[in-house]
Amino acid sequence: MNVRSIFRATVAIAILVVNSVQSGAAASRHPQRGSNVGTANAYPREIATAPDGSLWFGENRGIEHLLPSGQFHLFAVPGAAGAYGDNTPGSLVVDARGTVWFTAGQHIGRLDGAGVLRMISVPVRLGGPALITKSPDGTMWCVFENDGFRSYGYTIARISPDGRVHPVFTWPKRGSIPGSVDRLDALAVGKGDRIWFADTFVTNYTQGSGPSFVGYLDSHMKIVRLPMPIAIPGVCPPDECIPSSILIGKVGTVWIGLIGSALGQVTTKGVWHISVLPRSVIIVADLAPGSDGSVWFSAIGAGIGHVSRDGLVKFFVVSRTRTEAYDSITATPDGSLWFTIGCENGIGHITTTGVIRVFHIPGTIADAGEQCPELP
Repeated sequence: MNVRSIFRATVAIAILVVNSVQSGAAASRHPQRGSNVGTANAYPREIATAPDGSLWFGENRGIEHLLPSGQFHLFAVPGAAGAYGDNTPGSLVVDARGTVWFTAGQHIGRLDGAGVLRMISVPVRLGGPALITKSPDGTMWCVFENDGFRSYGYTIARISPDGRVHPVFTWPKRGSIPGSVDRLDALAVGKGDRIWFADTFVTNYTQGSGPSFVGYLDSHMKIVRLPMPIAIPGVCPPDECIPSSILIGKVGTVWIGLIGSALGQVTTKGVWHISVLPRSVIIVADLAPGSDGSVWFSAIGAGIGHVSRDGLVKFFVVSRTRTEAYDSITATPDGSLWFTIGCENGIGHITTTGVIRVFHIPGTIADAGEQCPELP
């Protein structure tokens, strides 16, 4: 398994929090649709599949559970008042026991199988928890991000089953290019707890531009960087090819989504293969592994995309009116996928043949498009 992985990439076109991709048994394909006359704008974000086949996702009011029976159940999170704020759930993952872990402000949330919610405060010196995920062996990981655009700082830590934080690596604040800061854009943990990442040496504080890299921490916890292509014609100009998401595929291939219309693969030797996508793609927001070695992704601006093992790219349009809403996507063992639709307060299901069904979250506005520009 791997993470969905965006760390608030600050650019002119969007501010996103990338996420974790999780897998488990297939959830019910027949959720109860509920009422379309609600008053809340939930804006569903991160989504993950639990071992029992149910789905979990974060939204403005807390943590939402879609049971195998098709019923939605909301677990309110303290401080998540229904509008985007400090305690709005961010990154989310479900462990092998069915416990839901998520980030919320200066807390790590832990919701166990009995429905007991615990908000774990973390030391301020570490920064705020920005990403929580797990490695293939089930070890929980968290990345903490210090505030301040000009003084980035990250700490990577293991999380024990009881929620204790064990820092293992502090990310360098400065890039090796003079005058640059080292911004961690995305991270995933693979086999053997190898930590893969994408980072950018930010040299332009307004645009967030600078050379970007993909790499990993070796057995001695030293950073090994593999330069990204400096420019991709028709996608990004020199030093502005910025990573947005990362996925370690089932066969070990590392996939990188970009801010812009491209998706890349890279080997440990730094060999790249770039798939240029339609220009309607603004950001490759999230990635999920296909059961056959292919990759699925949610594309802000275009819909749900699929890249076959031989590199063939295909898109599936979910909505003709608001395709920019697709944020997070998660795979299930039967090969189907679920994804969140923020601006429409819904979640969607897509089969491997491209059959799509969309379900509205009960008690929310059916179409919250007018409010979306105010949300990340």
